[in-house]
Parts: sequence; C-alpha cells; structure tokens
Amino acid sequence: MPTDVLMPQMGESIVEGTIVRWIKTVGDVVEDMRAETVNDVVGQACPPETYPEQWNVEALKERASQLLGLDVPVEQWIAEQDGIEPEDVETRLREMADARVKAKAEGLDDETWISIEKSILLQNLDHHWKEHLAMLDALRQVVHLRAYAQKTPINEYKQEAFAMFERMLASIREDVTRTLAWAEFQFQAPPELPELPDFLTSHIDPLTGLDNSADWDAGTAGLIPNELPQLQIPRPTGDEIGEDPASWAGRVSRNAPCPCGSGLRYKQCHGQL
Repeated sequence: MPTDVLMPQMGESIVEGTIVRWIKTVGDVVEDMRAETVNDVVGQACPPETYPEQWNVEALKERASQLLGLDVPVEQWIAEQDGIEPEDVETRLREMADARVKAKAEGLDDETWISIEKSILLQNLDHHWKEHLAMLDALRQVVHLRAYAQKTPINEYKQEAFAMFERMLASIREDVTRTLAWAEFQFQAPPELPELPDFLTSHIDPLTGLDNSADWDAGTAGLIPNELPQLQIPRPTGDEIGEDPASWAGRVSRNAPCPCGSGLRYKQCHGQL
C-alpha cells in the first residue's frame, strides 16, 4: 500500500492522542497519580517474578496505610489464592484506594469535589516545584567540583537534575494521594445575616424648603418614607415687617418664603434684583 495513504491515518491518530491528553480533567490526573503510587508501593514490596514467600508483606501494609489509609489483608489474599501475582495485589489495592476516595466524593457535590482536588494538586505542585528549583540552584553551584574526579560537570548536572525531577514527581504523586486519602472534609452552613433597620429618608421641597415626605410619592423614587415630624419654617408676616414690599429689602432672607403668600422664595418674587 502506498505510503501517502498511510500518512493521514497516522496523523489522525497523533492528533486524537493529543486531544485526549488536552481534555484530561483534574480528576483523571489525580486518579493516575493514585494508580502510579499503588504501582510503586506494590513494586517495592513485591518485585516482579517473585513468589509470595519473598514479598515484604509488612512493608507493603505499612506503606499502604501511610499513603492510602488502608488496612490491606495481604496474608488473606495469599491464603485464598494460590499462585497470586504482584499484578493481582496491585489490582485489588487500587480498587480499595479508588473506593475509599469515591466514598468521600459522594458526600459532596461535583463542583466542590473538583475544587478540592484542584486545590490539593496545585498546592503540592507549587511546594515541590519551589523545592526542586532551590535544589537545582544548589547543585549548579557545586557541580564544578566533579571535574576533580575526572568527570564532565555538565553531564553530571544533567543526570542528577533528571533524577531529582523524577523524585519530585514521585513525591507529588504520593503527597496528593496521601492528602486525599486521609483528609476529612466538614462544611458549615453560612451564618444568617442580621436584620437591618429600615432606612429613614426625608424629602425637602426645593421651592419652599419644607419637608413634604408625607405628600411625596416615595415609592416612585425608590425611597422609603419616614415618620419624622415635618420641618416648620416660620413665614414672616406683614404685621412683623410691614405691608409695603419696598420695606422688605434687607429684612427678609432671600431664601425665605415671600411674605406676599405666593409660595415662592423672596428672591424669586418681590426680592428679584
């Protein structure tokens, strides 16, 4: 078959794989970390191609308790199944770990649980990445001493930096798995807000300077009418200042109601300049 026919199919598979990696959710990342942690625990205690008599059962149970919060009945599994393989132990341990985390997630809504996973993951990434950068800086300052041992410093730096990076990834996986396995989540209902007092609002007539809150439609203006007493401004009378408007100048305030009884201010009526 010509090569040009196969190339589009290969390209499509590569693109599909890339899209799958891009759309992986936080829950999938955390689940993969848990699976790799279980794989490391079982791989250290139960090396491949070994018999159950050669396994370090106590170390397996201790690590499973520390990282996964599980009491693993490894002895019972060995007694029940003849010829049990490390892969069988890994499968059972992973199922128990997933069930423990799933039971915690069922008590919360999906959005809250995703937020918890994201917060734990980002906190551990931030912490371990800062430590990794500090260790790289320390390694950079002393790696030149390897030249005295007839070794190339740049090659030594690359090898040790890569090993440190691998250890950082393992630490992140273990810490995220341990935190989700042991954490207990308790949420409290938000406190009730206290009752606020009613707002007191008055309305002053711009023309007369009187409080007309009782007559003014407060609802149309979005204000709450109050029960404050109306402001009483005494209006000067003719008996006090005389009947002749010419004599009112200087005796009546320009903002006071006009003594003629027109309802206007004095400066807008007989006090106009």
